[in-house]
Amino acid sequence: MNEYFTSLNEKEYQISLISENKVILNNEELSCEVLKEKAAHFVLKVEDSFFDVIKVREKNGLLTVFIGGQYFDLETQTKLQRTASQIIAKSAKVSKGATVKSPMPGLVLKIKKSVGDTVKEGEAVLILEAMKMENEIKSPRNGTIIEIPVSEKNPVDKGSVLFKVQ
Repeated sequence: MNEYFTSLNEKEYQISLISENKVILNNEELSCEVLKEKAAHFVLKVEDSFFDVIKVREKNGLLTVFIGGQYFDLETQTKLQRTASQIIAKSAKVSKGATVKSPMPGLVLKIKKSVGDTVKEGEAVLILEAMKMENEIKSPRNGTIIEIPVSEKNPVDKGSVLFKVQ
């Protein structure tokens, strides 16, 4: 059985092809048939409904069709393509690491870790003094400190990069 995932105007559908004239669309079995076909124009019969479909454009995996006076953007992936893209997205997310920025203007009072040190999520990396209060700035994830572009006793603005963890 061939399985596809189609995004139509930001709504997702799962389509499984059972046979030439049968599909399962989001767990509902439907009969379908292509009645008239030309290069970019065909009539699609789904159950007792007929749809006049014109293929407008196909570019970079995105198909634009014109049905019933409206344009629709379709993006379709096979089950294998979808699984691969999810794995790639997940590994990219993990490998990107985290950049920690200053939540407020202040003074870097003490840096507790160095570049190359291993840290655990929630472990204090530096202390930022703001409005006469000492604030521990903690690592958002487990990893290794790869950059600390600030130094002790120097001021930072809100949004300044304090450190990066990978």
